[in-house]
Amino acid sequence: RLFGSLLYKLHVRLLYIEDTPIETIDEHTFLGVNNTLNELYILNSSLNEFPKLAFRNLGNLTILRIDQHKLSSLPTDAFGDTELAGKLLKLHISNGNLSTLPIESLQPLRKLKSLDLHGNKLKDLKRNQFKGLRDVEVLDLSYNNITKLDGSHIADLTKMSWFNVSHNSIKELSRGAFARNSVLRVLNMSFNKVKKLDSNSFRGMRFLRRLYMSDNLISDVGRGTFSGITRIGTIDLARNFIKKIDYQMFFQLNYVE
Repeated sequence: RLFGSLLYKLHVRLLYIEDTPIETIDEHTFLGVNNTLNELYILNSSLNEFPKLAFRNLGNLTILRIDQHKLSSLPTDAFGDTELAGKLLKLHISNGNLSTLPIESLQPLRKLKSLDLHGNKLKDLKRNQFKGLRDVEVLDLSYNNITKLDGSHIADLTKMSWFNVSHNSIKELSRGAFARNSVLRVLNMSFNKVKKLDSNSFRGMRFLRRLYMSDNLISDVGRGTFSGITRIGTIDLARNFIKKIDYQMFFQLNYVE
């Protein structure tokens, strides 16, 4: 347990709490550094309850990283009614037991640019899962248990340019899954269970430069699959089950390296 006035009257900009078995952080723990703290790292802890009251007055925090934790869910008001919500640019909650992510939890984070939830136990994404996060440019959902991904899950992320959803259990790419993510430049879907690609798989992704689809179950790549991503530089389809390559599969891809 982290509590008391241990940080009171200190002028701290960056704080690491590392390799400590803390399970909870009390409400007034950061009193005194709440106006100066820019970056907070809680690494390799036993944190099992999101300390929303302790974070509430961290009005200058731009980076919050909670890595190797025991959180299983975020409360719906995790960032509601907080000074933190208007400043936070990077949020990492990674390598833990997070399996439940209510839509409302992250909604107040209007300035957020980078969201990293890799290495958790997320399985089902909800419709409008990232509602309100229109400034997010980087999203990492790798190493989870996600089974389905479609446009309704990520439609709000219109500025997303880098998306890693590798090492999950996604079985298919639904029609126009990334249609609203028109500025996406890097997509990593390696180590999933996708079986086929067609002309609807990457529709609307004209700025895509890097596509990683290795180590899936792809046996069928339809004609015109890559016709809409003419600026592509890298296409990685290694270790799939592709038996034939259409003679025009990579036609007009002038920037492939």
